[in-house]
Amino acid sequence: MYAVLSSSKFYFAAENTNFMIRLTFIVLCFFATNYGVLAQHLVEEIYGEGLGFTEGYDVINTDDEGFLLIGSKTIGTNENFTDPWCIKIDNKGNVFWEFQPVFGLNSIYDIAYSGIETEEGFVILGNHDDPATFTNLSYLFAVDKEGNELWRKELLEYPSANYGKIIEVEDGFVIGGAFDRSFGDWVYSLVKFNVEGNEVWFQEYDEVSSGGLFFTISLAKDSQGNIILGGDSQGRTCIIKTDSAGELLWIQHLDVQGPSLAHAITSTDEIVSLSSTTYSSNPSINTISHLSADGEIKSILEIDYGFIESPTDAVLSLANELIIAGSNLFPTEPTVIKLDLTGDTLWSTVIDVPEGLVGVALEEVEITAFNNIAVAGIGFVNSSIGPVSGYIYFGILNGEGVITSEEFIPIQDRVLTIYPNPSSDFLFVNTDQWLDRGAYLMIHKLDGKLMIKEEVKQEKEMVSLTSLAAGKYLVSLIDAQHQTISKQVFIKL
Repeated sequence: MYAVLSSSKFYFAAENTNFMIRLTFIVLCFFATNYGVLAQHLVEEIYGEGLGFTEGYDVINTDDEGFLLIGSKTIGTNENFTDPWCIKIDNKGNVFWEFQPVFGLNSIYDIAYSGIETEEGFVILGNHDDPATFTNLSYLFAVDKEGNELWRKELLEYPSANYGKIIEVEDGFVIGGAFDRSFGDWVYSLVKFNVEGNEVWFQEYDEVSSGGLFFTISLAKDSQGNIILGGDSQGRTCIIKTDSAGELLWIQHLDVQGPSLAHAITSTDEIVSLSSTTYSSNPSINTISHLSADGEIKSILEIDYGFIESPTDAVLSLANELIIAGSNLFPTEPTVIKLDLTGDTLWSTVIDVPEGLVGVALEEVEITAFNNIAVAGIGFVNSSIGPVSGYIYFGILNGEGVITSEEFIPIQDRVLTIYPNPSSDFLFVNTDQWLDRGAYLMIHKLDGKLMIKEEVKQEKEMVSLTSLAAGKYLVSLIDAQHQTISKQVFIKL
């Protein structure tokens, strides 16, 4: 099974909390001392000018096997301190283009938190935040594949709202978050838009309230198009499942401390949720919860993550292993660990802090098209008031936690041949070497969702494509030890 967990961003119900979180993090970083490092690097980059509140919050592995980094960049004026910042890079970290829309002087902080790739380009979700006037307002904007703006939309109908996550759905996209219905009465909600950014439906869930405390959102969809929303209610993890129209199917209140930072949908539509009290207690309490597709609790496992004090995001690997990214607050070291679902640590890595930085906080982790691990986050630099967030950080690790290069496989070295390509009904797959029993083929969407998995029994296999919608897919040849031997992109007509 394979699934990518949704990242999540923290917001407090109090309107000035985003500012306070950043200020608290700066204070914590002020006492940081840089300890030793374990990983060597080939692909590790920082982007920015070292000015305060330049931050990275999301990374998308794009159709062209590059990446889009999403966050904010400092403008530096008192009226409009930051604006959203998107950076399109290749798989070596080289910049193709940048886009930074200016929203004007109506808020101090304009930060992009999450994005998706579409046929036309990208749709980005962010938030205006002005702690001086106690205002929050979410917004959307779209750019084409070359970084040219297509449209933008401020969600004026939802004042005092924090929508922090976006997913692609049929005929559009859905955002998840919460809005302040009345003086601290924060209620979870979903909003669907079409591809032009016009609202299709809005749903709110009165059954779940943050109770005036802080909350976070994780968001995903299953193979049936149902939507799974995660967060917290009264300081405990809460998972909500709706149908494709946002109509409530079930709510599961878990006896787990802290919000759902991220969750995965497996190939059988089960849910694996990562919860943590990372922003409310030290040391944090970290938990993996496993639910059936119907919301039945299968297991709840409290995990000691060892030296990762502040987990923020996670993915589920091809081998059903949980890869968690985060950082240590003392010092601010970027940290990645891999666990099996029983909680046993397979490996852990503290990544080099690049020269010129005093720390890195990872915010997002993704499995790439080459089964490597892409991470993005915030690079901290010294200033007159102590460490501040000055760069977007990006790195690629291999399956053993070592920062590595994202290598393309030369055609002459590939042991996998697929044809016809493009194809509408079936795909022939040829291998030119003997594979041990247990080798298999996997076909994923480019967003990482597993669509087909079949055992390889002979050198030439025919795979039916009737269950796939038109689009681009990645076919991978995996050996019995779960190592990727070869992979190629094909087009379903």
